Amino acid sequence: MNVQAQLSVYALDGTTTKAVKTVLKVLREHGLNVHMGNMSSVVSGPADMVFDGIKKASEAAMAHSPCVVNVTFSNACPAE
Repeated sequence: MNVQAQLSVYALDGTTTKAVKTVLKVLREHGLNVHMGNMSSVVSGPADMVFDGIKKASEAAMAHSPCVVNVTFSNACPAE
């Protein structure tokens, strides 16, 4: 099953750009389709890959700074 996730990352220490770049890098290295927007990114692919990729990307961002990660998952939206 393919899913799509909308993901936003906010670093609480002012390093949001670094946190976002870290998350996007990990997601792409995980082989996921990533579409970056101004306020959030959309990730799509097989459910196992999306869930695992977001977990790893969140952990990578949180290793650098305290973060808030907001994710919405859907299996009903068009997923590539």
